[in-house]
Amino acid sequence: MKIIYVIQGSTGEYSDHREWNVAAYYSEMAAQAHVQHATLRANELLAEHGHYSLPDGANEHDKGMQCDYSGVRYSYSPVDILD
Repeated sequence: MKIIYVIQGSTGEYSDHREWNVAAYYSEMAAQAHVQHATLRANELLAEHGHYSLPDGANEHDKGMQCDYSGVRYSYSPVDILD
């Protein structure tokens, strides 16, 4: 069975919590690297622009990045390919 590693982004807490898919890789190492790059870039952008004035598509590692006062978090999960 083949596995892909799906990267998710998330922000918010409680009823304001949002999650979205960012990318998928066949390689776990590539998924880990993507999570690290997206996280580093998100932190740079938050330091530069603040939580509420981020330009759309500013994070080249996550064009759909969303953020609120809680920041943004990235993770990945293995998913079986049922083909």
